[in-house]
Amino acid sequence: QLLTSFFNNPDGLCALNFLENVLVDIQQAELNLQRTWTTAVDLIVSLPI
Repeated sequence: QLLTSFFNNPDGLCALNFLENVLVDIQQAELNLQRTWTTAVDLIVSLPI
């Protein structure tokens, strides 16, 4: 009942749409940071000591 009322409510759909867009952006930013961090670690490990 609660889920049905949420999904049939325009405010609920608006919130879901907002979350979908925001979560995609956050995931992309995290993946970019992960790639950068991994690259930085690889460079540090490959430095001659």
